Amino acid sequence: MKQLLSRPFWPFFLIIAALAAAITASGLLLQQWHQQQTALQIQLLNSSASLLSIRPLQQKKPAALQVTLQAMQKHSALPIRAMAVFDQSQKVFASTSKAESWLEQAAQSLDPEQVEFSDPGVQLISTPIWADRTITDSSLSERSDVPAPAVSSRQLGYLLVLLDKPPTPAMKVLSPLLLLMFIVCGLIWLGIRQIKQFQCKQIEQFAMQLQLDNVDAGDTDPTMQPLVKAWLDKLQYSQLQANEQMNELQTKIAQLDRQFQASQQTTALLSDKQQQMLEQLQGASLLLGHWQQLASNAARQSPSLLVRQLKLLSLYTRLNDPDFILQPDAVLMPDWLQNFYTEYLLDLNSAHLFIFDEDPQAYAFKVNIDPMLLANLVGLLAFMSKKLASEPEIIFSYRLLEVPHRQLKINIKYVGRSFPERWHQKLATTSDKMLPDEMEAEVSRSILQWLNGSLQIDSIDDVGTQLELLVPVSWQKTNTAKFYQSILLVDEKECRLPLAKQSLAAIGEQVHSCPSYAQLNEMVQRRLVDLLVLVLPDQPTQLAVTVDELNALSQRYSVQALAKQDSVTQWQSLLSFPVRAMPLLIGQLSEPEPQPLALQQLLVVDDNLTNLSYVRAVLALEGLRIDIAMTGDEAIKMATNNRYQLILMDIQLPDLPGTEVTKQIRQLRHHQQTVILAFTAHALPDEIASFRLAGMDDVLIKPLDTQKIAHILGRIKALDQS
Repeated sequence: MKQLLSRPFWPFFLIIAALAAAITASGLLLQQWHQQQTALQIQLLNSSASLLSIRPLQQKKPAALQVTLQAMQKHSALPIRAMAVFDQSQKVFASTSKAESWLEQAAQSLDPEQVEFSDPGVQLISTPIWADRTITDSSLSERSDVPAPAVSSRQLGYLLVLLDKPPTPAMKVLSPLLLLMFIVCGLIWLGIRQIKQFQCKQIEQFAMQLQLDNVDAGDTDPTMQPLVKAWLDKLQYSQLQANEQMNELQTKIAQLDRQFQASQQTTALLSDKQQQMLEQLQGASLLLGHWQQLASNAARQSPSLLVRQLKLLSLYTRLNDPDFILQPDAVLMPDWLQNFYTEYLLDLNSAHLFIFDEDPQAYAFKVNIDPMLLANLVGLLAFMSKKLASEPEIIFSYRLLEVPHRQLKINIKYVGRSFPERWHQKLATTSDKMLPDEMEAEVSRSILQWLNGSLQIDSIDDVGTQLELLVPVSWQKTNTAKFYQSILLVDEKECRLPLAKQSLAAIGEQVHSCPSYAQLNEMVQRRLVDLLVLVLPDQPTQLAVTVDELNALSQRYSVQALAKQDSVTQWQSLLSFPVRAMPLLIGQLSEPEPQPLALQQLLVVDDNLTNLSYVRAVLALEGLRIDIAMTGDEAIKMATNNRYQLILMDIQLPDLPGTEVTKQIRQLRHHQQTVILAFTAHALPDEIASFRLAGMDDVLIKPLDTQKIAHILGRIKALDQS
């Protein structure tokens, strides 16, 4: 016990004592609180039951009172064993228990001052029930259920409640805590005991070692001490010599080790160089055989096929050159795809048409990759897809993936035969022998190795084939904003429309689609359009609108038209705007073409019809397109449905001030940068300041003259250049 109460361990016992005191105090407080809550609940139960018993007693309805008592017993939080109401003659009026034995015993103790009960596990509570003496039976249904004060009441009977005494809550809550405290005390006692035993063992071992050292070092005979000392000195000297020899030997062994490792590394390097030279010799011999075979078969092959095989063999030779290295560059995928299509996919004699699905975030990143190697690999896959496809349309898509790591994913889908089995074998294994008909597969495998990419070929009978190319890349974000705010795409081929719409999201914030030319005029009237992309039908006779209507749209909107290669010339002869050959590539549409002055659209807001006619006539002479509005509400509606390069705003309008109209127009997203000029007959300095606060850029004083017209044209040209 003294060890347990030693100084290093007294804080543990202080904590245990404080914990025990806290648990005891908590138990007492919990017990007191529980008693108070029980008393309050009993008082509330008695009051409620007494009030609810008055009317059934007066109306002689024991069944109703019995239902009330049973409901109170069922829903009460107290452990009620039974409840009963006795009338004035001390007979049972209503009860919740079918056993009448306790009622007979309780009836003898109806006096609340002499309540006695034989069962010690229960508590009997007797409460008198009072009622107002002036209440009559005829007025019971009209009076409140609340009894009159006790001074003017009469006793109707007694309420008896039999409660089971609940267990003490403190013991329920504190028993686990006390048990936990005893367990903790036991563990601390065992830990202290183990520490003491370990310390004792350490002290005994130290004493035994010290005793052995004293016996070896000293001698009881004084004559033997010089001999022992000399022998110890000699032993120490020999030990020092042995240590020095051991160190020298270890140094020599380390030097020999290093020499051996250096010789092994040299041997490994020589072996690797020899292996590389053998591989290069084998590769050169293999390439020489391919060149010889190609030269011998040149006379029997078509010129186009011979040129293709020469390019493939030249590329394969370059890939196997020991000095070959990748040449990565930061490229925008739309620009790469446009160049790739022109150089590798454009074939005027081919009946196949590529439909491109480009990444909506294509202009947000510059991808670091070797563009030439990627173009050669994708070109080989596209060439084989055209050979195997049975349907004219081939879907080409690319995406930039973040998960699980940064990758460029290129998919090619077509309907037709699957890739030959030799392709699967070539991509899965590395072979040293290449047959003439395996050149495409072997070159693709070599490029995949250099790019650290993977190619998966999935084919389903009667459905089609999908090629999935994954190449690890890195990229950096660009600050390129969307080139257009609103694009309208018109294409009557519904299978092509969703892919083209998704691709155009890379250059436009909003892309709308129209599946029919019959709905074109309605669509342009309901939406703001910055760019109108028209995919023309195969023949002009299939057009649902007139050519003049399309030419009229080009006078108001920026139009990009595309048609099949064999019908471009025919369409160009009918339309006043350029027509490109399919397919749709966002790289061709990414740079907005500068609008001529005739396409610039102005809005003039003035309530004076004479001024409007004069301004419209003068500005129309300059080739500008003019819209007019005579009220503020009309100006807001026209600005909502159209995009204007400049607005002349009169200050005094019949419905709204020009400053208020300007504020509402500035809230429109497509007019936040529009030039708005206050068009007024006079302007004081304070008024000019209020105009600028409303969002106007400058003030133009009526009437117009040559200098003011030049100012308007200068503001429009500056906006066009920006």
